[in-house]
Amino acid sequence: MFSLHRHGPLAGCLVLSAAALLIPFKPSHQTPPDPPHPPRPPVSLQPRSDITLQLGANAQVHAGLSQGWLPPNTPQTLELALDVTGQTAAPSSGRSLVLCIDRSGSMSGPNIQHARHAAAQLVSSLTDQDEIALITFSTRPSVDLPLRKADAAGKHQALQLIGGMEARGGTHVSGGLSAAIREAEQSTLAIRRIVVLSDGVPTEGDVRTHVIVGMGEKASHTGVVVSTFGVGSQSPGGLMERIATVSGGNFRFIRDGGTLRGALAAELDATSRVAVQAVMLSVRLPQGATFRRASGATAQLDQGALNIRMGDVPVGETRHVVLTLATSGTSSELTFPVQAFARVGATPLQASDALVARTSNNAAEVASSVVTWVRDQQDLAQASEEVREAAGELERGDKASGGRRLAEVATAMEKKAASQPALAPAARKLRSLADEAPKDADQGAAANIVHQNAFDMMR
Repeated sequence: MFSLHRHGPLAGCLVLSAAALLIPFKPSHQTPPDPPHPPRPPVSLQPRSDITLQLGANAQVHAGLSQGWLPPNTPQTLELALDVTGQTAAPSSGRSLVLCIDRSGSMSGPNIQHARHAAAQLVSSLTDQDEIALITFSTRPSVDLPLRKADAAGKHQALQLIGGMEARGGTHVSGGLSAAIREAEQSTLAIRRIVVLSDGVPTEGDVRTHVIVGMGEKASHTGVVVSTFGVGSQSPGGLMERIATVSGGNFRFIRDGGTLRGALAAELDATSRVAVQAVMLSVRLPQGATFRRASGATAQLDQGALNIRMGDVPVGETRHVVLTLATSGTSSELTFPVQAFARVGATPLQASDALVARTSNNAAEVASSVVTWVRDQQDLAQASEEVREAAGELERGDKASGGRRLAEVATAMEKKAASQPALAPAARKLRSLADEAPKDADQGAAANIVHQNAFDMMR
């Protein structure tokens, strides 16, 4: 018989349990704990010595280090190469073209006639979308035609002024270039190009080379490109080449003016094939790396970043620059963030990535990490600098030293080409240059031809 006294505690528990089962269930408002995160993939310890950045569909930037693995605790030289290749032409919205023509006394005779004819042909090839300005310089610069539309009336006015050009007086290169830059910077068009045509060494105004070259460099900061054409053996090839290099333009030497029309036509054609405008590359230097020099363009160090302006890049053409860096050997990893900026009309383009070099105790791994195309570009850059020095020696009248240096560069390139097939065309060209330049009766022309070859090696 059931006894409440005896079984009371057990009965109470049963009652409470039954009551609990009758209470409605209320879901908890507490958030359930997150499932455990999947394990992160291991961080790659491999170097990244070869990368590609895409600027829309218009251009590609190829960046690379001369090698990915570095020996530890060993200071050494490291090259960083950057190539920009135009892929798709930007929609045409007109070009601003500023002709800057030397009409000093040394241009008298055939040279001024060739200049008139070539400039007239170029103006006649412009469209109604384009703009034209004409700057001439002799003892003083003159803005003969301020920037205006290249419509029928504008072209007619330009052609009349070109036809009336007469050669006399000194050579005020700095004044002419300064006036041309001011006109070009007034344009709102995407493509702004100055074409400088001169046959003489500066004799008026500021004749200092670094000042005149600096004008071309500052022009590039506002998207203005300066292309230079040296006519005749007295043309200062070194100066003209440097102006074009720092502004992202082209340089051509015209021996007698007879081929000037074709050269200017090619320049105008290049402006119609532009893929991207105002290209600027930026490479940030990590601790443990310092900048030594740049070949193919000018690099400016600004708060730890090297900024390189490459100008406009046409479809099917490539602009090259090689940066030479010194590494301290104290870091086990060197990361070089790379950024590329450009425009297509008013549309900005940007891309970024990073190159990474690491250290390794494995000598075979270090040796096998050489990036072939960067090594080839560095060899071309070094040869270009030596060819430029040979051109300077020829320009100063030292035919023997200039010829000897050219022969040495050609021999060195031929040896490298035996195992680096990409260098074979440069080796053949250098050998031809070394054989022919010292024999040229016109040493001024020979010096300018050598300057142009130095320029072309990095283009």
